[in-house]
Amino acid sequence: MTYPSIQQYQEALQHPSTAFVDPALAAGKIAVSGLGVPRVLSGGFALTYAVETGGRKYAVRCFHKEAKGLERRYEAISKKLKSLASPYFLDFEYQPRGVRIGGSAYPVMKMAWATGETLGEFIESHHGNAAKVNNLLASLTQLSAFLEQAGIAHGDIQDLNLVVADDGRKIQLIDYDGMYVPELSSVGGSELGHRDYQHPQRDEKRYDPTLDRFSFIALNLALRALTERPALWRSSQSGAGV
Repeated sequence: MTYPSIQQYQEALQHPSTAFVDPALAAGKIAVSGLGVPRVLSGGFALTYAVETGGRKYAVRCFHKEAKGLERRYEAISKKLKSLASPYFLDFEYQPRGVRIGGSAYPVMKMAWATGETLGEFIESHHGNAAKVNNLLASLTQLSAFLEQAGIAHGDIQDLNLVVADDGRKIQLIDYDGMYVPELSSVGGSELGHRDYQHPQRDEKRYDPTLDRFSFIALNLALRALTERPALWRSSQSGAGV
């Protein structure tokens, strides 16, 4: 399938009432930039928009690049996450014909909005607070153990895909495009994750429950260093990432 361009999405989503098929999203309001155009976060496969409707806020992901077995992938991931009923994951719904662009309908993923700061934002604000950084370290360790025990992997652990709240005691994962669940083992992965958080030898052939190990080790080492020397954040010019 050939997906719409970013520009086509930007133009269509200025009018959610005609663009979205989902009645709740069609009645919603899309967050806009200072120029009045939809505010968008662009990822490897999808564009993410914030939509407020009926007193709730959703992240709506619109795809601009084909991912192998997209519908099968999200069906399997959704089924697995629902069976786990874990607070680490957000409720989401894959809609095969969710947005109208140029007379055709394309898939979207409607996901509950995660409340908190991204990992990068949290560290930017609290890297000098050892207690909060240690809270985060403990939370990441617990998350890593949970994923391995469940036999699944996120596949793209990085600063933008971890939302932190409660002074580092709560973490939620977003962006499930590259997730490994056993039901997809024969399909293979759809992406390699952010290179700054991945082992340099990771390739397309690697798709199993251990995908996140290197990312968690890298984060653990970086955060432990910050608890000892908070000034590393500025001296290394880390910005909004670890």
